Amino acid sequence: MRIETEERGAHEVIRPKGALALGEATQALSETLTRAEKEKSGAVLVDLTDLKSLDSTALGLLVGSQRRLHALARELILVNPNERIRLLLSMTQLDSVFPIHSTTAEAFEALARKSGGETESDN
Repeated sequence: MRIETEERGAHEVIRPKGALALGEATQALSETLTRAEKEKSGAVLVDLTDLKSLDSTALGLLVGSQRRLHALARELILVNPNERIRLLLSMTQLDSVFPIHSTTAEAFEALARKSGGETESDN
């Protein structure tokens, strides 16, 4: 499991790849989310395109980050979860908690519409 990050203006895109399960992978996700919360002022997009699976610990990290960001009037947005992850989000009713978009471009367009600013979609 590895995590790539990309800065997009005030926003951070986090791309976990592989499987997120208890141990080093969830520790790396926790550190990456915490850094994005502290160093950026915009939304945090978690691009799940290359993520095969995640466990309850990883899901809990996403929920915790979403709550902290929400308290700061910021968002944690999920991008392109696979069918297994979509089912998990649906079963836990978290699909109503997280904004979910098919692409990062779509997510940035939605952010731009909310803020009335320019679209930052080049993905």
